[in-house]
Amino acid sequence: GKFDGLNHTISNLNINRPLQDDVGLFGATNNATIQNIGLIQANVRGNRRVGALIGEANSTNTSNAFSTGQVKGYQIVGGLVGANQNQSSILSSYSNAQVTATDSFAGGLSGANENSSRIENSYATGDVTAQGTNSQAGGLSGNNYGNSTILNSYATGKVTGVDIAGGLLGNNDSSTVENSYATGQVSISTGTQQGGLVGQTG
Repeated sequence: GKFDGLNHTISNLNINRPLQDDVGLFGATNNATIQNIGLIQANVRGNRRVGALIGEANSTNTSNAFSTGQVKGYQIVGGLVGANQNQSSILSSYSNAQVTATDSFAGGLSGANENSSRIENSYATGDVTAQGTNSQAGGLSGNNYGNSTILNSYATGKVTGVDIAGGLLGNNDSSTVENSYATGQVSISTGTQQGGLVGQTG
């Protein structure tokens, strides 16, 4: 299906479902288009695959969307989209939400960008924290995996992890990053995989 927000905004969205997977304004989408919508001061909490706009995006095109506020979950937590996967795309969008994963895969824009998915002309400015062992924390996305692409995008938020953290991506595996950058401070507590742009590759 298609949702066009016509550039309207939603303020003070509050979702508190800490034991539920696929949590967001749209919990899960498949073969969908979500565009022209903003979330202001959202407060979203879930378990796995948590995002302010979409928890789990499958074959979904998200464009001209933004979020502010805070997003919290256990795994695969993003400021705008939790799991951007299976030929999904995030285009011309941004988030400055504060993102926290109590385990792993935390990203300022998406928790994960996987399986031939794409982030383009987008950015994140919020702080990102992943607290679990082998945590993958990135200013833009927790990972970029499986022939996926990051293009013309950036992140500026502070990134904090336990083992793996990068200013733009926690992990980049079999995927592409082009014309993108990060400026935020990156820190890890116990591991060695820490990078200004990418924490770990391969």
